[in-house]
Formats: sequence, structure tokens, C-alpha cells
Amino acid sequence: MKDNFNPITSPVHKLAFSHSLKVLKLRPDWIIQEAPAAPWFWWLSSFAWIHGLAREDYSPGDFATYCTKEVGTLVVNRGVFLQIAEKLVKQETSGQSVVGGWIKRWARLDKDYQGLVRRLVKADFDRLTDQDLLKIFQNFCQVYYAVESLPLANEFFIPYSDRYLKELALEYPAGEEKLIGLIMPKKKSFIQIEEDELRQITRLPAARQEAALKKHLAKWFFMNGGYDGPHPLSLRQLKNKTKKLAIRKELPRPLGRNRISLNLEARIILHLIKRVSQWKDERKRNNLIGSYILDKFAREFSRRFKIRYDLVRYAIPRELPRIVGKDKAFIQELVRRKRGGTAWAISGLACSDTFSGRNYQKLRQIILGLKAPQKLLAGIAASPGQIRGRIRVIHNPAWEKFTAGDILLTSMTRPEFVPLIKKAKAVLCDEGGLLSHAAIVSREFKIPCIVGLHQAMASLKDGDLVEVNADKGIVKILKR
Repeated sequence: MKDNFNPITSPVHKLAFSHSLKVLKLRPDWIIQEAPAAPWFWWLSSFAWIHGLAREDYSPGDFATYCTKEVGTLVVNRGVFLQIAEKLVKQETSGQSVVGGWIKRWARLDKDYQGLVRRLVKADFDRLTDQDLLKIFQNFCQVYYAVESLPLANEFFIPYSDRYLKELALEYPAGEEKLIGLIMPKKKSFIQIEEDELRQITRLPAARQEAALKKHLAKWFFMNGGYDGPHPLSLRQLKNKTKKLAIRKELPRPLGRNRISLNLEARIILHLIKRVSQWKDERKRNNLIGSYILDKFAREFSRRFKIRYDLVRYAIPRELPRIVGKDKAFIQELVRRKRGGTAWAISGLACSDTFSGRNYQKLRQIILGLKAPQKLLAGIAASPGQIRGRIRVIHNPAWEKFTAGDILLTSMTRPEFVPLIKKAKAVLCDEGGLLSHAAIVSREFKIPCIVGLHQAMASLKDGDLVEVNADKGIVKILKR
């Protein structure tokens, strides 16, 4: 793939809305994910995921999503993901490492991305002409699309790795924990690195700490964000965070020996899974950075072209010409999107327009219909433990409150969920696997966690008393 495709200006195949509805009704086994999201931030990443990998001839298949009230819900097909993962693994074990080539190419793209970001963080957009501003925006979207696309291949391995580990555990019944240890990234995540640096600041003389915290804020400007944009901490909030870190001891990273005699094929596959897991963390870092920069552009477009910022958030970057033209009909469309929601679909190299109104409602109802309440909730035991407690359903951690000791229930977690995970008695997720964000963070903090429950958010409500057996991956409703 040439990395010169521009998601804003390059032509794109049109996808009919009717195709999305037909596929959702006919195909089984959908992965349903939910995340804090606004179209301005969510569209480019979703487009990079489906369209970008389709350009590599590894199409994730069909994708549909809707955004409403700062929450995005998406569907992708589990069967397609498994097929592509199997194809990539087969190539890896035959000595043709497609993923290895992607990672090398991505390293060059990442270097370009980081350099561009450093310039944009410092840039004064107010001094630019309209033409220069639009050119810089288009260039950023092109670079962001390129650096975001390839690492999203890690999503293929979430259902694959869980299935493979189960099969491997049957051959090595005494080594299941060791198997998981073999695929756990040994390198610290960017969240752990940031917290380590905060702990170092607490060891400085009191007179030097405030200046150090200000530098820390500047360095880690992108933390506390997501697909709904950045939520930067104030200096006061960072001081409170630092105090809590100073009180809580740093958990030692597991250094246990994971030696287990595996055949060559198993070692190759586990090494591949470990590589893409580490890649996932680097992509999330870039994703948070991308949201910060997109927000900077959104605020400047709002100021310059006299469109409310909260409405710009419901546009997608490809609609930039309509923002610049201050199209009155388009502004009214943004009002409708903010009030009622919006949706789009992508299939391979084809992408639909964004739509609201009746078409949006049709798609939303079909996706909601894929979530059927269940009495027995069984998933993947990601971090052991048995507890009882009250459920707290969280869609967007930026807007919803969470009390220490509650059981966190969400679709999937991302970096912005970490403060909530630390306070949770247990973590439950509809989606994800042993290498998902929730699983890794929960194991790190020794919090019981079950992922891959699929219908937990449709079956449980705030305040439900439940029994969580994270040793077996079972949730039992005790009292509503």
C-alpha cells in the first residue's frame, strides 16, 4: 500500500445504506463495541480501520456505527476477524511475516506522525490563512490515517488469541497461566510510564514539584481523552492524581518464569500475538494524540467559520468543505445529528455518507436488536477473583460518576477508563479477550475481571446485586 491516500480529498467508493441493513440482518456473530465518541474524532479512526486494511487486501469486512449522546456503538464481524487472523498466522508460520513487514513500515510512519504532531501542538492557527489552515489539516488527516491503519490489525487477534490459548491449554493443562504470561507485553504501557514519571516527581523537594508538574502536563498533553475528544487535566487535578499515586504503592510487574516446552509453531504464534498486543498500546497512544490535534482544529474551525463548536463535533473531517462554506442546510443537519444521533457504514473500500433521521433510527434499532438480555452471563475469565457487589454501567467515563467499590460494567475499556478500573471491585465487559485493555489493566491491579460477556449491558442495570466468579468467567444476578 502506498501511504499517500488522503481520507479528506481522495475519491472513495460509495456504499449504499441498504447494503448495511441487509448485511446486519443476514450475517451472524457480530462483535458489538461501545466507546465514548463524537463523529469528528471517531470517523477518521473507523475509516482507517476498515478502508486502510482493505487497501492491504486484508479487509475487516463490514462495519456500521452510530453515535448518540457522546457514545458510539459499532459492529464488526467476528468470523471475518478469525479468518484474517488465521491467514496472517499461516503466513507467519510459513516464514512470510506480513505483520513484521507492517510493523517496520509503521515505525517510519510513526516517526513522521510524531514530528508533525510536535509542530502542530506549538502551531498558532490564528495566524494562518484559510488556505494554509486547510492544507495543514488535510496533511494531518493523511498522516494520521496512515499511522492509525496498520496497527488496527491487532483487532483480528482478539478473538483468535482466546480460541488459540484454549486449544493450547488442553495440550498443556498445567501451564495455562504460563501461556498467558508468554503473550503479555513485557514493555510498560504509556499509562504506566506516565505514572512512573509522576511518582518520580513526588520524590523531588516540595519547592520543585509544581514546576515539574507543569512540564509533565505539557509532555503528556494527550492523556485523558478518547474518541469524544481530549479531557485534559488541570494542574490541580494532576496534583490530586499525584497524591493518590504516592499513597498507593506501585505494583511489581510479574517476573515469574514462563518457561514451558512448546513446539516451534506454537512459539511463533505466541510471539506474533505478543507483538501485536504491544502494537495495540502504541496505537492507542497515537489515537489519543490524534484526538487532541483534531480537537485543536475543530476549535479553530468553529472560531474562524462561525459554527458552534458543539456542532462541529458532529461533523466528520471529510465534510470540511461544508464547514468552510458555512452551508446553512449543513448546519441544520448538524443540529439534527447532535439532537438525535448520526451513523455511517464502511465495507472494504466503500464508505457511506453520514445519515441521521429515519435511516439512522433503522440502523440503530437493528444494532440494538443484536443485544438480547440473558439470564446466564458467561464470558472469559481474564483476572481471577470472586466477589459480590452492585453494578454500575458506564458508557462515557468523562460524564458519568463511579463510586469506589462498585462493579464496573461497560462494553470495552480504553485508557480513559483506568481511573475507574482502579476503584472498581470488579470489571465486566461485553467484548474483549485475554489481551484486551480491560484484561491487561485488571491483571496488573489484581482486580477480578470477566470480558467477552456479549450481552451483559443488555442484561444488567445500575444497582443490580451480582456475584462475580472471575475464576470461571460467570456472573450471577442475586437481586435487582
